[in-house]
Amino acid sequence: DGTAMHENGLGEDEAWYEILPAEKEPIALGIKATPGKFFTDDTNYANGEYKFYVYDFGSKKHMYGHGKGPIDANVNDFIVERAGKNNLLDVGNVESQGFTNGAAFATNKTERVEMINGEGTVNAAPGGITNKYSYSDQYKNCNGLGEGAGEEGAPEEGALPVVTVATATGVSESAATVHGTVNPEGFATTYHFEYGTQAEDFEASSTPANAGAGTQAVQASATVAGLRPGTTYHYRVIADSATGTEASGELTFTTAGSPPPPAPTVVTGGSSALKAHSATLEGSVNPNGLEAHYYFQYGTGPGLYESSAPAEPGDTATGTSPEKVAIGLTGLTAYTKYYYRIVASSSSGTSYGEEMQFTTPNAWTIMKTANPKTTLEVDVLYGVACPATNVCTAVGSFFGVEEHEATLAETLSGTAWEAVATPNPTGSTGSFLQSVSCPGSSECMATGYFEPSGGGGTHSTLAEQRSGSTWTVVTTPTKANSASLASVSCFAAKECLTVGSYVSGTPAKSNVLVELWNGKTWKEETPAKLPTGDEGAQFSGVSCPAAKVCQAVGTYYSATEGTQPLIESWNGTKLTLGAPAEPKGVLEVKLNGVSCSSSTACTAVGEYNNFEAHNFEALVERWNGTTWTLQETPSPIAESEPEGGARWHLDYVACPTATSCVGVGAYKESASGPNVLLGEHWNGTAWELELPENRPGAKYNTLKGVACATEAMCVTVGDTEHTNGSDETLAEIEEF
Repeated sequence: DGTAMHENGLGEDEAWYEILPAEKEPIALGIKATPGKFFTDDTNYANGEYKFYVYDFGSKKHMYGHGKGPIDANVNDFIVERAGKNNLLDVGNVESQGFTNGAAFATNKTERVEMINGEGTVNAAPGGITNKYSYSDQYKNCNGLGEGAGEEGAPEEGALPVVTVATATGVSESAATVHGTVNPEGFATTYHFEYGTQAEDFEASSTPANAGAGTQAVQASATVAGLRPGTTYHYRVIADSATGTEASGELTFTTAGSPPPPAPTVVTGGSSALKAHSATLEGSVNPNGLEAHYYFQYGTGPGLYESSAPAEPGDTATGTSPEKVAIGLTGLTAYTKYYYRIVASSSSGTSYGEEMQFTTPNAWTIMKTANPKTTLEVDVLYGVACPATNVCTAVGSFFGVEEHEATLAETLSGTAWEAVATPNPTGSTGSFLQSVSCPGSSECMATGYFEPSGGGGTHSTLAEQRSGSTWTVVTTPTKANSASLASVSCFAAKECLTVGSYVSGTPAKSNVLVELWNGKTWKEETPAKLPTGDEGAQFSGVSCPAAKVCQAVGTYYSATEGTQPLIESWNGTKLTLGAPAEPKGVLEVKLNGVSCSSSTACTAVGEYNNFEAHNFEALVERWNGTTWTLQETPSPIAESEPEGGARWHLDYVACPTATSCVGVGAYKESASGPNVLLGEHWNGTAWELELPENRPGAKYNTLKGVACATEAMCVTVGDTEHTNGSDETLAEIEEF
């Protein structure tokens, strides 16, 4: 919202500008339009709707807004971005992006750029507006007649300068001297010439000169250089004084010599190799005999190109015939529509291709898994490890022929999952593999629990080792009552740490459980002493990025503080209690999973109860080798503060490098809403939503593990519960 103002001294509808109101009126998304603090850029009007971005100089974030409304002017209607200073005189040269009536400055070039600062009006005379819509703002005080005359600081009363334009002389292939007259009408006056290759479209201007303060016409002239041969130029005189600005009419001259070849001919082509975060753009360039530089502009709004590739000046093309070109884009956002065009420039000018568009696919794709064929399908994958690209092992359980749960393992080689035979402890009435770690393509360790025959529902710890294609049960120390191993991490085939919990005592109490594998046997380790008031604890995740370096996470229950996050570090000898970061003023804080790319880069995920909003929200914190700090993550919930009952949590995380992590979990927008799969990606700077696919028609989808072979390939596993009560294994792949 602004006020359309008309520029004095120019023809009707020749130059308009928009001014943000001095009041703090809210515009897009409730942002305050404070002059000098928030300014819009990338503004576009089309079909009765205006679209623009606002840049917040405090948070350094762009925000998008749009609304309905007519265009206020017939020629130039635009808003441009300014730096965050109230005194625009101090800004200096600033690059901006702007649109005029839905087109770039390169199409509808402005005659003047008028701005408002905190103390009055300043004039920004654009010099050399480029095809990137940038210009150098050469600020000066500009006083003109009009509203406010007579007030303090207002322009002086008096006649405007009188200007005429005269015939150019000394015209050569690349230069000319332009002439005119200026009558200052008694006020100190400066003048300059504007010139360009189109009528009423002046691309350049001469250096300002002094016309004095007399009352008679004085001769004005300037030599302009750097012109193109055989080209017609339009020019005029502009005079500025304390009373205002006046422009002459136009004349033309034509430089000597033969005209240069035309600007490059470009055609925007199609897009190919579309992935969630990358694409290839195609097109053609005919340089028309001159050296040309080309690049692609692209962005997420029609006509709004936030980026270019390759970086300007772009790649070089030569010749006199069309040349097919292509460029690969990276860093795109999944499941997003992009608009793009090809641009090419030579000494003869710049050409723009037609705008095209493409949509990146979802980051996750459901894979076909191998479900054991039994009478009743209850097939679940609980954990996955990917030691190499497209080489993964997933473990879980299925309802076996003996009518109880049996261990399940599947391997991925290329794009196909294959079920492989796994043993079960003798006499078990139910066996479950909950986690797997593979230090090599054919070396894995999986852990979980089993129900011994006659055990009355108690659990015993279970570990199975894979060597080549064979799985073998490995004996583990077993606690007497309900012991299970929830997570395992192997730095090498002879060094693994597994964590979980067991129940003991009267009344029954949950205790953390830690076991170490030395290549031959499992040995129980003594955990760190828990905080005072501990009424029970359990580990749910562990990660070992280096020899004798591990981080284990979970939860403990305090009589005074309730549910609290638990972290313990392993140094090869003992476990030490860590100090997790916690959001302030919340309840029921849990850590569910952890992944470390090195000893100084770990990420833990979980959830907490935001009791003010009556919702459960995801928790993410980062280890830098010294301390744990909270990280902000985007919410998948449509409303920022729903009425209550919403829940979104991250349960598992995989970090192949220090600048790349993938977390998975689920969310519900209300207490009675459906369970929807949740995925988020850490790009080294911020977390972004990347939602996995939900199997259509399912009653329930759940993710129970995630692994990344590299930054470019991750796999998550779980199960799908169908409406008939059967469970089917679920695996999805994310490829960047």
